[in-house]
Amino acid sequence: MKTQNLTSYFLEARSFLPQWSLQNTDLLAAIVKFVPNSRIDWEWETGEFWASVFIEEKWIGTIRSDIAIAFFLEEYSPFMVELMAEYGVKLIVVKDFETKEFKLDREKCDRLFVEFRNGEAVDLERLSIADLWWATI
Repeated sequence: MKTQNLTSYFLEARSFLPQWSLQNTDLLAAIVKFVPNSRIDWEWETGEFWASVFIEEKWIGTIRSDIAIAFFLEEYSPFMVELMAEYGVKLIVVKDFETKEFKLDREKCDRLFVEFRNGEAVDLERLSIADLWWATI
């Protein structure tokens, strides 16, 4: 399986809106309003960098709090395309959060993620979105 390099997406999102902050938008409220039965799981007060979107117990998407980038399951992408564009957020559509179909350039991770906590435990050449979430929460 060919892997998709996410590095340029993160660098582009950061350079396009360098001061972007999820906390300073009403994007999460718009998602809850726009997607029936959705809820947000984000502990921003503890410094968590990802806001996750759920419908009941199903994880359908996650949005980076300090970089204007989001990952949503493809079945929910029709709802998200316009909404993410309205807020200047780069939307990446995924089949699921567990498939290791992505990669990141290790040397650029320090510039992208100040909190790259679990980076050594993650294979950046074969990365799932769940792996990325865990390494950069």
